[in-house]
Amino acid sequence: VTRGLTDQIVSVTVTASKDGIIRKKEFPLITIPKQEVLPDALIDTYLNQVEIASPLNQNIQLPLAPEGMTVYLTSSQPDIVATSGVVKLADTAQSVTVSVTAVLNGVSKTRMFSNLSVPARPLTVTEELTDYLKGLSITAPLKTNLSLDPPAGIDVRIESSVTSLLSSTGILTRDIVDRTTDITIIASKNGISLSKQFESISVPKRALTDAEELQKYLDQLTLPSLL
Repeated sequence: VTRGLTDQIVSVTVTASKDGIIRKKEFPLITIPKQEVLPDALIDTYLNQVEIASPLNQNIQLPLAPEGMTVYLTSSQPDIVATSGVVKLADTAQSVTVSVTAVLNGVSKTRMFSNLSVPARPLTVTEELTDYLKGLSITAPLKTNLSLDPPAGIDVRIESSVTSLLSSTGILTRDIVDRTTDITIIASKNGISLSKQFESISVPKRALTDAEELQKYLDQLTLPSLL
């Protein structure tokens, strides 16, 4: 019989057999009293059952303490890990040391869990959109298509004050003369949209095609009147 930290109730079945004949007798609801151990050993047994893993991203649940034992938790950062075991994720990742102390019959022992990693809380949709837009830049002069690479789940739309220059998907169509345009980037997720504007972005003229070169030449060509 292995006695535990608390009283246990079990059922025992005794089986006897001889010459192929088997008989059984059951003894229900047998009480096995808890082991009689010194407080020091009982505390050690309890503390060895405590498991707090890193990274710490959920509340701490301590094992049920035996009768008469008092258990409490302390933290190096109570605003991150409360004495109740509730974990509150912060804006940035944190490192926390948690101590579990057990007291029984005047005997006290503590087990420490050092440098537990507590990850940063997930960003809200608004914060995610804000961070994405904050990292955007458009370098002038704009000579190529505008390529944006938003994180998964974020939809991006482009608006230009001169729609003939820049499409909503970022396709650039340069004119035969230098132009400027205001560009607005709209980022959306889960029904929330934020925008960022880039004003007076210069778009240099493109090279003329052969046909345009010929037409330009002919347009400038004049002949004196023979009359």
